Amino acid sequence: MLNMSMEMFGNSINLLEVGGRVQGLESILEKFFGPNGYFTKDQAKELMDNKRQTANYVSPFDTMVSVHFVFELYENTRNELNLT
Repeated sequence: MLNMSMEMFGNSINLLEVGGRVQGLESILEKFFGPNGYFTKDQAKELMDNKRQTANYVSPFDTMVSVHFVFELYENTRNELNLT
């Protein structure tokens, strides 16, 4: 479950909520990564190492978009509340 909300003037405003449910995931993972699975132990380790390297990388474009989004959200909220 992912919930993104914001508190404004004592009221909670729900911006985004995403949820999901998965059943039988253990058997699926076991078929891929288990003792007789599709991936060997070395291949699974290599996949995880590559994923960690990718997850730690943040591109300058992503940072620029995030900062721009926060700035626009701040400006829009400020204008709507007439705080200019």
